[in-house]
Amino acid sequence: MISFHSIPLLIVSVLFLLLGVYVFAQRRGSPGNIGYVLWCYLTVHWHFTWAIIYSVNDLRTAELLNKIGYSGIIFLPIAYYDFAVSFVRKKNGNLRVLVPYLIGLAFLATIWMGNHFVVGVQKYWWGYFPNVGNWHPYYLCFLTYLCWDGLKVLSKEYRRETSILRKSQLKHVIVACACYMLAAIDFIANYGVPVYPFGFIFTFLSLLIVVRGISQHQLMGLSLVIRKTAIYSVVTASLTAIYFIIATQLAKLLEGVSGQANFWSAAVAAVVVTALFQPMMNRMRNLLDEKLFGDWLGDMSRGVVHEVKGPLASISLPAELTLMDLEDIEKGKQDIRALLPAMKERMRGILNKTGEAAERIEALYELAASRGPSAGAVSIHDIIQGGISAAKNVLGSANVPLVLDVPQGLPPVRGSVKQLEIAVGNLVKNAVEAMNGSHDPVRLSAYEDKKHIVLSVRDTGSGIGDQDQAHLFDPNFTTKGAKGMGLGLYLTEKIIREHGGTITVHSEVGKGTEFIVKLPKLSEKNSFAA
Repeated sequence: MISFHSIPLLIVSVLFLLLGVYVFAQRRGSPGNIGYVLWCYLTVHWHFTWAIIYSVNDLRTAELLNKIGYSGIIFLPIAYYDFAVSFVRKKNGNLRVLVPYLIGLAFLATIWMGNHFVVGVQKYWWGYFPNVGNWHPYYLCFLTYLCWDGLKVLSKEYRRETSILRKSQLKHVIVACACYMLAAIDFIANYGVPVYPFGFIFTFLSLLIVVRGISQHQLMGLSLVIRKTAIYSVVTASLTAIYFIIATQLAKLLEGVSGQANFWSAAVAAVVVTALFQPMMNRMRNLLDEKLFGDWLGDMSRGVVHEVKGPLASISLPAELTLMDLEDIEKGKQDIRALLPAMKERMRGILNKTGEAAERIEALYELAASRGPSAGAVSIHDIIQGGISAAKNVLGSANVPLVLDVPQGLPPVRGSVKQLEIAVGNLVKNAVEAMNGSHDPVRLSAYEDKKHIVLSVRDTGSGIGDQDQAHLFDPNFTTKGAKGMGLGLYLTEKIIREHGGTITVHSEVGKGTEFIVKLPKLSEKNSFAA
């Protein structure tokens, strides 16, 4: 029977397992990624083994699991150190971590060849937990040295690094590692202090920091796109597991009260918990919609206004001029033959802008309906030219030059050209507006890497503060005051994500901002998730 005290450890184990599998599957050849995968596996080994120990009642089984668990825990700081050294690409990295691994093997031998490292287990209120021997303090000194030296290696690299992206990645790694180290609080119980080992809280926080680094800063060269359906699936599975455990425990309690196991105790337990489960699930989904996904319908409605107000503004002036000319012709003040060419040109422009507005509405409808972008091949040059055209009014009024660095022959991407034009147009508009009267150029570049087409839109404006960067892609968030609706970057991020891509921002106050978009090349299988 699974103990209640084991549930947090089991949940964290599953999350670390999923993250480790994802990192390994994406870039299994990278030394830094291999180090992190090993770290994830050892974390799973630690949490899962301790979860089982908390749940067993047999002393011999607990003592055996104690040795098995500590056989993995010994190598946790070594895996962390391996990851830290590999992440900063130290030339002597292999030699630097070889000695810690050899020391780890020596500690491992003491576990299975005597009672010098672990000395049985002790029963606490939450379950069995290891007692340690006279070799354990030496291990703690060894662990402290590795943690300190690993942080020193990472911090030194952070101070030396000049790339905004790389510094962001290093910052996430340093914070994640420091947070994980706080899990050492669990060692207190090894020395007879009856404090429930709550180190799993810090390992879980460390995992969240790494996931954030992957999703926003391509940590370890990875990109992570989390979809609404995936979030729902994970939450549903977690609540179902909790439901099962509660139902099982309640049935056991009822059996204890009645003095015998029977069908009715299980049935009553199932009815009671089921009555709570569905309302809990509905509330959780509503909470996710509110906190993570927002009012999608309302946002899309405002998004339509945001995207069509540009074409409509372009229609207004030529329509008004044409009406004035028609009134002059009607009053005999102007000759229709003299005004006809200009009127025809204006009407042609109005038709074009009307068609553009309709295409944008259709593109946003596809996005809101979650139908996924269309599956056609799209030229990156067409996307960029369409985006520039969408931002033409802003470029003209601000008098900011646009410098393009887009080589010929780039492979196409797959998706909706209109949606991607909206995304690029919004990025160009934001960059131009960020220049705030400066006539320095906005730079738009594109290139390809192994799997992606990479777009970069860079300005040298006032930059974005760290506090604002955290909310740039939130709906209705704007730094433009009453002039902004706070939907341009929100829609842009949604469009890029629907195309299986990622968008990140790197900015320094007073130096400028760069948005980087990665879109899967058409040649790649599963170019985007429908």
